[in-house]
Amino acid sequence: MSQRINSKELYFILDRFEGAKAVLLYEGQELVVPRRFLDKDAQEGDAIYSELICDKKMEKRRENLARAVLQEILRGE
Repeated sequence: MSQRINSKELYFILDRFEGAKAVLLYEGQELVVPRRFLDKDAQEGDAIYSELICDKKMEKRRENLARAVLQEILRGE
């Protein structure tokens, strides 16, 4: 059984660096990310491409983990 992965592409503008953080702009909104996520030669004004992915398999694994942790708590382990 294959899982469908939904994906959306986004393009940001690298506005500025603030220490170890990078501030990206998208339609008037700011997104602050660790600077290490960008190419080391990224500069202010560069267009940054990102892809947002909805991974249903990962969502199910997280749900299962949360359920297992809850069961441990309820059993007093």
